Amino acid sequence: MQEIDRSISFDGRDIRLKVGLLAPQAGGSVLMQSGDTACFSKRYPL
Repeated sequence: MQEIDRSISFDGRDIRLKVGLLAPQAGGSVLMQSGDTACFSKRYPL
C-alpha cells in the first residue's frame, strides 16, 4: 500500500493524517497528529 500524507485545518488547528505508513497487514491504518498529540487506529479483520 502506498503511503498517503495529508494535512487539513479544522477549527483553526492543523491535523495531519497518514494512511498506509503503519500496520499494512491490518488492511488499513491511520495515524492522526495535531501538535504533540498523536492517535493511531487500525482496522481489524472480522
